[in-house]
Amino acid sequence: NKNYRRQERIMHSWSQYAMMIGLPIAGGLYLLDPIWPFALNIMTSALAIGVVIFFYSEAPREKSEHKRIGVFLKNTVSFLRKTHRLRWMTLFSGVMSGLFYMQIFIFQATFLELGGSVAMFSVLISAIYFMRGLGAHWTEAFLRRFERPTIGLICLFGVGMSIMLASGLAREIWLFVLLILGFMLVRGLLSPAIKITYNDIITSDKRATGFKTIELISRICLILFHTCIAVGIEHYGASTALLVLSGIILVLGGGFLWLSDQAFRVKGNFSRQQ
Repeated sequence: NKNYRRQERIMHSWSQYAMMIGLPIAGGLYLLDPIWPFALNIMTSALAIGVVIFFYSEAPREKSEHKRIGVFLKNTVSFLRKTHRLRWMTLFSGVMSGLFYMQIFIFQATFLELGGSVAMFSVLISAIYFMRGLGAHWTEAFLRRFERPTIGLICLFGVGMSIMLASGLAREIWLFVLLILGFMLVRGLLSPAIKITYNDIITSDKRATGFKTIELISRICLILFHTCIAVGIEHYGASTALLVLSGIILVLGGGFLWLSDQAFRVKGNFSRQQ
């Protein structure tokens, strides 16, 4: 567990720093020649695939029944139905993962609506990834302060959603930028904290199904809400759509997180669960 916590924190943090550096480089290459960023992407992808092929190995496993979509869906429903205490944390993780994907898209629309430019937003994007990477450094220390990690998640979730709601009400671009940077610092803490907490409470025999279930819930959220938010931006404005998205995250994410905390409220019961 200690190794996983450290690796998750480092991986999340340095991936954000890499994106912070890569985005302006890609933008500069695009100005020189539009084909160059795509060529660079192909080369780095080929390098990553080569590293995996030649340097990564894992123990042989039996053929997984999850490859059959029908069996996978049946196992997913059974997992959510039978794992009473893991159910709410699984739903919370999936909802947060899916709805967080839409934030950059809606933040850009709001930034442009307030008078910013695409070039200015590209600079803001780099700052956003820096703040997320910075926040991830403190995840372990933050979680250790709480007897039940769900209390730490509730604190981060409450602060983050308060800032996100305030950003939807901001009418000055400088205030919006400050709020978004603050939110991304909190999100940098929250995202790895969710994964670390989930890994801590799920048994190894259920871990693969649990994380696959989270991914499925995430994709369902994207399908359900992405188009709706885009239509909302088109008809009612980006700031209004940002407030609506904040409300959706607050109700769904907050509800599932509260239920998860209730499931682990009994002292000493926050341990690996069947």
